[in-house]
Order: sequence, then C-alpha cells, then structure tokens
Amino acid sequence: MLAAGAGASAAFVAEHLERIGARYAAAFSAAEVAAHVRSLSTLGAEHPVATEVTAAASGEIAVTVLAFDAPGALSLVAGVLAANGLAIREGLAFSYQQQEDADAQVLGVRRHRRISRWGRVRTALSRERGAGAARGRLVDRFVGALSREAEVSVREWHRTVQAQLSEVFRRLEQGGAAGPPAARRMVSELVADRVRREFPSPPPPAPVEVRFETDGAATVAPSERAVVDSAGSPATAPTLLHVHSADGLLFLYTFTAALALRGIFVERMDLQTVRGQVRDTFALTDRSHQGIRDPDLLARIEFAVLLTKRFGYFVGVAADPYAASLRFEQLAEQLEPTPQNQNLIEQPGLMHALAVVLGSSDYLWEDFIRQDARHALSLLAVVARSDESQSAAKPDDSVQQRLRIALDNADDGVAALNEFKDHEIFVIDLEHLLGL
Repeated sequence: MLAAGAGASAAFVAEHLERIGARYAAAFSAAEVAAHVRSLSTLGAEHPVATEVTAAASGEIAVTVLAFDAPGALSLVAGVLAANGLAIREGLAFSYQQQEDADAQVLGVRRHRRISRWGRVRTALSRERGAGAARGRLVDRFVGALSREAEVSVREWHRTVQAQLSEVFRRLEQGGAAGPPAARRMVSELVADRVRREFPSPPPPAPVEVRFETDGAATVAPSERAVVDSAGSPATAPTLLHVHSADGLLFLYTFTAALALRGIFVERMDLQTVRGQVRDTFALTDRSHQGIRDPDLLARIEFAVLLTKRFGYFVGVAADPYAASLRFEQLAEQLEPTPQNQNLIEQPGLMHALAVVLGSSDYLWEDFIRQDARHALSLLAVVARSDESQSAAKPDDSVQQRLRIALDNADDGVAALNEFKDHEIFVIDLEHLLGL
C-alpha cells in the first residue's frame, strides 16, 4: 500500500524502511514517509537532491533534505542553510544503516535517529554506488527561524535553497578529485558572503564550555587529561561531547566539517538553543565506530571546538574563503592543544589577521606554514596589535643590532643571515597585507 502511494516499487520501499531504521518510521507519518520514498526513488545524477519546506507548529519553518549520501554531507547542508539565514533550533537526521557488499566492496551508512532525541547524523561516511535503494540516501529535517536579513518569502527562500543544494550535490556526484572540493568551495563562498552581509563586525568571543562523558559517566574536561569510563560499559560506546556557549550561526557547519576531515563520526546529536545559549551534545566515534578514549585525541577535539567557534565569523574578511578554511584546518592540525596555545588564540585581532593571511596568496601561505605553527601565530598576534608599543615593526636603527645578535649566537653565519632575512621579509609582508 505504501509502495503504491509513494509511486515506487515494493522492493525499493522495503529496502528503504529496513536500512533507515524503525525510528524513522516512528518519527514521520505514513503520508510523510510516502512523500520521502517518492522523492528518494527519483534521485539521479542530474537530480541528486530534493527539498521540502513546511510551516512548523512553533511558527518557524521545517526544512527536509532528501539526497544521496556523501562524505561531509551534513556540513554542506548545514552550511547552505546557515548561508541563507536559517537559525537551526532542532533537527532530524536519518541515513541508511551500514551494509557491506563483498563483491562490490562498498560501504553503506549507519542508521540515524532524531537529533532532538539523540538523532544520529553523518559527518564522514563512505559513499555507495549502485542501482536502486542500494545507494546510500539521507533524510534530514531541520527546524528553525529565518533571520530578518533574509527579507524574502518562504517560497522564494525555498527556491534559492533548492537551487544551491542541487548544485552542491551535483558537484559531489562528479566524484574524483574535483567534485567534492568544488562543492565545498561553493558552500564556503556562500557562507562567507552571508558573514560579510550580516556580521561586518564579528561578535566578541564568548566563553565556551566543553565537557566529555563516556556512556553516562561523570563528565570531564579533556584539558584535565582524564577520561571517565563507566564500569562495564562496552568499548564501542560513543564518547559524548557537551558544548555550552552563546549561539553560533556557523558552528554546526564548521565543526562537523572539522570532524569529517579528522575521520571522526558524529553518531548522535542533540541540539538545544534557549535564550541565545546553545547546549549541544555530540556522540562521537572513531573510524572504526568505537568510542574515543585517547586523551590526546579528546584534547584535540576540544581545541577544534574552541578554534572553530573563534574563527567561523572571520571567514568573510578572507579574499578566498575556501582557501582560508582549508589552510585553517591544516594549521589547526599542527597546533598542540596546550593551555599556552588556548591563550594564544584568544589574543585580540588574531583571528581577523589569520583569516586575511590564510585567504591570501599561496606565496605568503607557504612562508607562513614553513614556520612552527605556534611561532607563526605568535608573530601574527604581535603584528596584528595596533598599538605601537606592541607592534612587531622595529625601528630601522635596531635592524643592525638584531642582526648582530642573531649572527653572534649562530654556528652557521650564512644560515643565520638567510633566516634573519626571511623573517624580516615575512613580517613586512604581513604588515603590508594587514594595512599596518
């Protein structure tokens, strides 16, 4: 009966319901499931995504995205919605559960649940290729309010989102080395344009509380270098990450992208926004879908939260937002999550200057990344300060004195001279780029 109403084969409907899980059927009405099946069964290379927008009971709107699944799909969808002014308050995220095919050697995606009731979401899952329902598919629904800045009708907003998501998923369908980066570049530019329009002056950094929990055990901060494990909990139990901070429009987009690049899965997610404060909980596993117990990796995840919260609002100042985002992630991987580095990223003006530098030429970026990451950021923080007493620029008459000190303390005078020259040119380039 459902197959007839959905206009799809009985085999397609059966495999869809089996692979997406029982909680999916419990979350939607029969009419909604039939509509989903109808849309999912018609997906193809030229039509890889469908969207539905309806009025929610809360007076907000509900956006449903139905598409082929792909690595980082959650981040891309969240980015498009954020770029178009949707402040997500809660959501649903479902995808086909894992299914192995020994002959094709393809890996499906895992079953997901309601976000507001511990719905599972994907961040870095393998794509499937094949016919019929064997291909991985997703059904995501988000509820939220449009910002006043949108200033368009819901119908017009829907058309824009559909067109943008269609282009994003068509680029993903290209596959290979060009498709996914092209999709991400498009979303990066959409997000940056939104930030430029709505946040010409990024908001001041707000405190961020990060705690970890293992299978319901007491919570701990990873910076305390401890992990609490509940007695008798299975080794595969996800590790819970709790984030409490001021609401951040871009956090879901930037953070899930950072996790995807690190091969970390978000198994479940609970989003809550109350009076401008978010209390988000993510259930995390590693590439083998086991809970994360390594204190060093947990500390890096905590640091990723702090970095993405700080950097997200500054992508709009980058000449090339896509390059800035990729380079930021590369730089973040090199930074050790120490208290000193956490204090460093709080330095006034640093994130603005960093976005400018990371979105600039390949030449300056190569000079920047050749240095020790902490040293480069420390230097940039000093250069970015506006008061002359703390400026990196030195009076011309001190150059010879500093060069003499460098040579006196060097075993290899030629190497020291070259290093001194490179440093001085790098500082001059930074100051010029930042308009200092």
